[in-house]
Amino acid sequence: MTSALWHGLYPGYYLGFFHFFMGQQLGRFIFKSKEMFEFLPPIVRKGLAWFASMFALNIGGSFFVLLGFHNAISFSIATMFIPSIVIVVPYLLFTLGIVGKSKKHKVKSH
Repeated sequence: MTSALWHGLYPGYYLGFFHFFMGQQLGRFIFKSKEMFEFLPPIVRKGLAWFASMFALNIGGSFFVLLGFHNAISFSIATMFIPSIVIVVPYLLFTLGIVGKSKKHKVKSH
């Protein structure tokens, strides 16, 4: 956010940084949710986490380049907000604990 302030008060910077953060966190959640994705080989799990991060970086980069609010909204409308939904909804699901909960077994002591 400091960088966005430094370069100017363009909405595209804030939308870009928002998507950068969400994507980075989403990739981290996917990488750490080994139990949820245990049916996938480890290399595929890492690839999925990498893809989520890169997808968000590309979308965030688009907002970053567009700068203006009108351009950012036009881009979002043209893509039917799908890139933002694909990033934000899974992030919220992981953050709220709806998906990705660990199945820790309690050990009973006698």
